[in-house]
Amino acid sequence: MADLILGADGGSTKTHFALADRTGKLVGFAQGGSCNHEWRGFDPVRAEFRAILARACRQAGARPRDVVAACLGLSGCDLPADGPQIMRHVIRPLGLGGPAAVFNDAFVPRYHDRYRDRGVTVTSGSWHKWLGLN
Repeated sequence: MADLILGADGGSTKTHFALADRTGKLVGFAQGGSCNHEWRGFDPVRAEFRAILARACRQAGARPRDVVAACLGLSGCDLPADGPQIMRHVIRPLGLGGPAAVFNDAFVPRYHDRYRDRGVTVTSGSWHKWLGLN
């Protein structure tokens, strides 16, 4: 199988990876623990991601390099410097076959909704975040 899209929701308590084919059909899903590098460190988060990705890829009959695009909403990606550090230490070593984008987990639903230009996102887990547009 080739040309998979990876979507990730990573919080302070759990992380979900979903793999879809180009038609949008879910072909792999796996869950793991926290992905917050601020208190876990990059090495444990990278190991967690490798394990989650391996399980999702097994379900899809795929390899990490079959992932041609990825969007990851992750806790701890709060400051402008966080994204590049997460990419360098966690995402690139996974060996994905295409580009990846990393955002704060609370911001993904607001910034990636093409159909509405206003709204509020509230997340509640280990931390509480509120984000409003317009």
